[in-house]
Formats: sequence, structure tokens, C-alpha cells
Amino acid sequence: MSDSKGRLAGYAIAGYEISDDEFVILELATAKGDLRVARELILAVCGLAARRRCRVDTFCQDTSHYSGFYDCLGFSRVPRSENSEIIMAFPLRPDKMARAAWKPNAALRRVKVVAWTPTQSVALNDPESARRIIALEMKDDILTRLLMSRVDVIGAVKQELITTTGGSAKDIKAIASSLPYTSWEYLPIDYI
Repeated sequence: MSDSKGRLAGYAIAGYEISDDEFVILELATAKGDLRVARELILAVCGLAARRRCRVDTFCQDTSHYSGFYDCLGFSRVPRSENSEIIMAFPLRPDKMARAAWKPNAALRRVKVVAWTPTQSVALNDPESARRIIALEMKDDILTRLLMSRVDVIGAVKQELITTTGGSAKDIKAIASSLPYTSWEYLPIDYI
């Protein structure tokens, strides 16, 4: 969907599942979280389904930006555990993922930051001019989440899901800004 100036205002990716005779909203996104556009997109998919006389399904967690519209339109919430097969992420090249995930930070320009697990060690930040090293120690599942931007570093350190050596509270805050937590809409397209 485009706005009045021809720019992308939002999109919905919907698929049709023959075996269940239903449309599935696989992904929904709008520029700046525009709820008016989200409503139009959801209604457009519902219109497709009405013409085929079939139902519409999607995944939507309680905290989704769009959950209110799904509720108003009569969608019901079913936990993913009741109707999906989930494939979790497993990083094959965590070093490459670390380089992609890391956001440069002036406070860490001379600090090597290493994520250590019982099975591997991954350099998150490795400047040639490093003067000191900070080690983040964790289990492999936490490293995977960290590389996928799904860990609040400060909260994980407080909960002792991540322990540290060589870093102060100020350093941990800087690391958190270099690996910021990103909220995630759980969508069926994530399973492809």
C-alpha cells in the first residue's frame, strides 16, 4: 500500500493454505506503526477471504502493536504451542553474525569484547588497537539470542544470565547500546 506521495505506507504478506482452506497473514508492517494503514491491510486480506468463503488466520502476541485491530475484528488468540511447529535459530557462523549485529560505539573503540560459552568463544568487537578485554560469559542459547538482538544485555547481567569479567557498569551499558534489544513480532513467515 502506498501513501499519497507514492511511498510505501505498509504491506501485508498473506498466503493461502489449501489444506486448511484459509488465508494466513504471514507478515504485516506499516511505516511508523501507522494503525490506520494496518487496519486497511487486515481488512483487505479479510476481503480476499470473504470472496473465497474461507477464514483468515495469523499469529499475534498480546504485546503486538496491531493486536487491538485483530481483537476488534474478532480474531481469537491461540498460543503458538497449540498449532505450530517452531524451528529455532542456530547460528552456523556466529562470528559473521556478531559483525553484522554489533553497532560501533566510541566508548568501546579500544576494547575487545568477547562472548564466551562452554562450547565457543566469539569476538563481538575486536579492534586492532584494543587495550583491554571484556568477556561476556553465558550459555549457548543466550549467545544465540544475543546475536539475534533478542537479549537485553543490562537485564541479562542483572539476572546473571550473562556474567562479565573486565568490564564496569559503564562498559556494560555501552555494550548494551552496541547490541540493542529489538522487539520482535512473531509471524508465521519466521518459520520459512
